[in-house]
Amino acid sequence: MDVDRLTTEGSADGLTALEELPVVRAKRLKPLLRGIPDVLATLVATPAAALLIAAAAPGRPELGATIYGISVVLLFAVSGTYHTPWWPKSIRLIWRRVDHSTIYILIAGSYTPMALVAVSAESRDVLLWIAWGGAAIGILKSLLWPSSPRWLNTVVYIALGWAVVPFIGEVWTGLGNVGLALILGGGLLYTLGAVIYTRRWPNPWPQVLGYHEVFHLFVVGAAALHFVAMWRLLVV
Repeated sequence: MDVDRLTTEGSADGLTALEELPVVRAKRLKPLLRGIPDVLATLVATPAAALLIAAAAPGRPELGATIYGISVVLLFAVSGTYHTPWWPKSIRLIWRRVDHSTIYILIAGSYTPMALVAVSAESRDVLLWIAWGGAAIGILKSLLWPSSPRWLNTVVYIALGWAVVPFIGEVWTGLGNVGLALILGGGLLYTLGAVIYTRRWPNPWPQVLGYHEVFHLFVVGAAALHFVAMWRLLVV
């Protein structure tokens, strides 16, 4: 039994081997900071999202801010709830389905303000269909096939996350240089985080801060960059 592997994977994986161990021993193997970045991010994202919604211009900007803000808070709140406690296997599998589904909701929620405000009416409809249609397919996959391979999850996340590329010219015009740089920088952090999640590396301090926590820190950083971009688009 590979103790290091059990330590670094925590509740994000199947943990079939871990279930052979006593509960006390299994709990001790879980990284100390598992889920903590998400809990802290929830505490910051909740008032930040409320402020964004309140400050956004009426109409499409306000609608985009609402959808985006809810998707960000939902991602971190669910992830923190899933990863921080030690859940029984049956409950953990339910939380995994919900947790993976919120990733697709965030991707689509991040596209929505850009589609509503930054691009033409024709591109708006196409981009929204791609974003939310892809999210619906991803959610179905998460609900019906929660044990799908990591590499497959990563490929789908990255493919849907970069579906904006065909619209990059319009997005650039709508967001400006700084806004586009923030969106691309956040996308790069999300992508690097997904690669870390798949490769399980780097794994600096397995008992405290493993590869999974590094992945989540990349997600928090990416979300912060995208939030600034959305603020500039919807408020400034």
